Amino acid sequence: MSETEHLVSQEEKRYTKEDFQRVVETTRKKDGLPNILFYRNFSILITKLVSRTNLTPNQLTVFCLLGNILAAYFLFYRNMLPFLVVGIIMLQVARILDSVDGEIALLKNKCSKFGAWLDGTIDRISEAMILSSLALGTYFIYGNMDIILIFILYYLLSFIGTYAMLFSETLFQKHTRENVSGFIANIAERFKIKPNYLSWEGSLYTVLLTIFILLNRIDILFIILIAISLSEIFVVFRTVWKRRSYTEEVE
Repeated sequence: MSETEHLVSQEEKRYTKEDFQRVVETTRKKDGLPNILFYRNFSILITKLVSRTNLTPNQLTVFCLLGNILAAYFLFYRNMLPFLVVGIIMLQVARILDSVDGEIALLKNKCSKFGAWLDGTIDRISEAMILSSLALGTYFIYGNMDIILIFILYYLLSFIGTYAMLFSETLFQKHTRENVSGFIANIAERFKIKPNYLSWEGSLYTVLLTIFILLNRIDILFIILIAISLSEIFVVFRTVWKRRSYTEEVE
C-alpha cells in the first residue's frame, strides 16, 4: 500500500458512524428546535459528503455567505414568484451550510477562535444583507417609506444591545452573558423545557424570516425583531444594575 493510500485509508477509518453521532450529540446541546427538528437532519448528510473532501470549515462559512448573497438578491424581487421561490430556497441552503461548517470543525477537530470570529462576522453580514434586501424591496415594490424607518430603528437598537453587552462584559468579566443565559434558563425551567429551545439562534431566525416573507408581512417581522432587541437590552441593563456595586472605579 502506498503512502497516499494509507493516508486515505486512515481518513476513511477516522470518520465512523460513531464520529458523526458524536457531532450530532454535541451540537444538539445548543440547538434550537428548528435545528433539531429540521435543519440538522440535512446538514449532517452534507457533512458526511463534505468530510470526504479537503474543504475546510472556513471555506464552508464563505459558501454560506455566497448563499445568503444570492438569497438577498432574489428576495429583493420577491414580487415575482420564481424569484421568491429561489430566494426562500437559497435562504434554507445558507442556513444548512451554516450548520455544516461547525459540524466539519467538530468532526475534523479544526475548531478555532478565528473560525468562530469568521462565522459570527459572516452571520452579521448575512443578516444585514437579507434584512436590507427585504426592507428596500418592500419600499420599491409598495413605496412604503415606513419600512425603511422601522429597519433603521431595529439596527439602532441592535447596535445598542450589542455595545451594551460587550462593554458590560468588559467591566464584569463576562458575567453579563452568563446572567443573560441564566435568565433564559429560569424561564425555561418555569415552563419545563430545555433552555436552548428558547435561545435566539440562527435556525429560529431563519424560520421567522421564512414565515413572514411568505406572508408578505415584512413590517411585522421588523416589529418582532425590535421587540427581541428591546428584551435583550432590558436583560443586559437589568443584569448590570444588579451588579453595579461590583463595578471597579474607572479613572
